[in-house]
Amino acid sequence: MKEILDLRLYTVSETADLLATNAAAVRRYIKAGTLRAAKIGAAQMITEGAIKDYLNAVTAQPQSAESYLNAASSPLYKAKKGEKEQPREKDEEAAARPSAPKAKKAQTIK
Repeated sequence: MKEILDLRLYTVSETADLLATNAAAVRRYIKAGTLRAAKIGAAQMITEGAIKDYLNAVTAQPQSAESYLNAASSPLYKAKKGEKEQPREKDEEAAARPSAPKAKKAQTIK
């Protein structure tokens, strides 16, 4: 933990220890926007207030299985409604790469 201008800042791994989870889960929370973080230098730092906000949000509104099934973004909701998932677009880098030339068939001489 670092303290800068009366702000307590925690690294991803320190936050994972506080939340009794792993660093990958904390990174997912940050990416999903459920846990706020700031990039300071090369590290993502989480304030004590952001951790408290996250805990208040997850404890105030526990997500039941039924609410997950009814969430419009849920794959289970889409399956229940008969919607098909959108096919993923090909990686742009892979699409830009030229494909290897196909091998020619060997000709037999009579």
